[in-house]
Amino acid sequence: MNVLFYRRFNLMWSSLHSVREILLTLLAKLDVESDAIDNTGLVVTEYLTNLIRHSEGEDEAVTLVIGRTLNDINIELVDPTNYFHPTLSSDRNTDLADGQLREGGMGLALIAHYFPGFRYFTKDGKNHFSFALPLKKVKNRVVIIDDDNASLQLVKAYLEHDYECHAFVDEHQAYQYLTGHNVDLLLIDMNLNVMLADEFISNIKQLDHLNNIGIVVISGDGSRETMLKAHLSGVDDYLVKPVSKQQLEIVCERVKSRCVTRALPQTNNHNDYQNKVFANHSLTACAFGNVATGRGGDVLVHFQQGERTLLFFGDVMGHGETANRVALQLKGFLKGLFQAPYVSLEQFVNHFATTLMQQDFMQKSLVTFIVLEVSGRTIRFINAGHPLPLVISAKHPPRTIGSAQALLGLASHTDYQSEQITLNVDETLLLATDGLFENHDECDELTQLLRMISSCPDSKTVFDGGQLWHKCLPRLSKEIDDSSLLVLN
Repeated sequence: MNVLFYRRFNLMWSSLHSVREILLTLLAKLDVESDAIDNTGLVVTEYLTNLIRHSEGEDEAVTLVIGRTLNDINIELVDPTNYFHPTLSSDRNTDLADGQLREGGMGLALIAHYFPGFRYFTKDGKNHFSFALPLKKVKNRVVIIDDDNASLQLVKAYLEHDYECHAFVDEHQAYQYLTGHNVDLLLIDMNLNVMLADEFISNIKQLDHLNNIGIVVISGDGSRETMLKAHLSGVDDYLVKPVSKQQLEIVCERVKSRCVTRALPQTNNHNDYQNKVFANHSLTACAFGNVATGRGGDVLVHFQQGERTLLFFGDVMGHGETANRVALQLKGFLKGLFQAPYVSLEQFVNHFATTLMQQDFMQKSLVTFIVLEVSGRTIRFINAGHPLPLVISAKHPPRTIGSAQALLGLASHTDYQSEQITLNVDETLLLATDGLFENHDECDELTQLLRMISSCPDSKTVFDGGQLWHKCLPRLSKEIDDSSLLVLN
């Protein structure tokens, strides 16, 4: 088995989001059927949710391994916990089809229903849970550019059985095709009709949709200087003509696998990305989703100033790497701004709004945000185009609070005014970014989402934000935007 991904995660809610993001990115890239992606998300989410809920506060971890064989993708979770201990059968595979419900709402028989060939066993004190996903019969798309038509047709002939090949003798026609299509591999001669390959590659790397394209140079020039020049331009491999069919197939498969792994979101263990944002003697704030993992366009910045706590919860328009770059710069800008003393929340937000629009990184971006100033259970806040926060309790129906003021950047000047709420001891304040609703059909506010997932709190005095986030997660293939949840109670 070719291991595509191997990483250890702490058993915490932000890790659940990271694992789901990795599964979606990798499985979609590998052309796994949407239903299989969704079933994988369901099973892995439920499995990890149970482990997280029974390991909170403990130093436990789970390892995710994703591998590929000729015909399928193998998903494996390895953990040292003692939560799941069903009876092992004689062949060391576990029969989970007992119909028993476990916490989280899933009968473990569901695993056997979706993945009847699953395996579950204990080895060296660790549990191994794995299952396989069949691959779709889809050909990867390859663009081949060579001004020597004989070489061009030979390379195409070598690959067209396993790849969808598009061959060009003219680099300008090839460029036009690349600008409008997703392409997995580019095979290019070093010396083209008009320009050199390194210039062409530089142009290709400016196209956002081809961030992870694999590039192989096939050239008759095997000099050290030319090969070094090609590698400095960012190619993944270099072949010297003449090239055999077997050599070409091996290199293309290797580069393709490398690019799939490169496309996976990177994780980190920085303390900034813990679920618990802050806790005072009467209020705790926990974050879930993109703001807990530090990726995407959602932003959460926390600053303590004496008895007052400041929280900036924002959403950069767009998603993925482009939004993430803006979000990282926005975080740095905010952390610098928080260091300066301020008289009032209004003064801080209005100064922030004016100076932010002068920053170069914001010239092509919009951001919605809500800034909260917390003292005890009293919260003063300013909402700039963000979804309305929601107050929930066991005693009263959910209610939205405040109003959404002007979106930053739509007017030359806005005089933002603050609003205030004091939470009762049984009340919880929920804040979410737009992506949480966009990932669910026919839902555009928190009250609708709560109604949809039937997650209104019961008689418990302490609201479980992790359980709510778990229920808010959509099917993997339905995740179309960054999404985050902030819970204060």
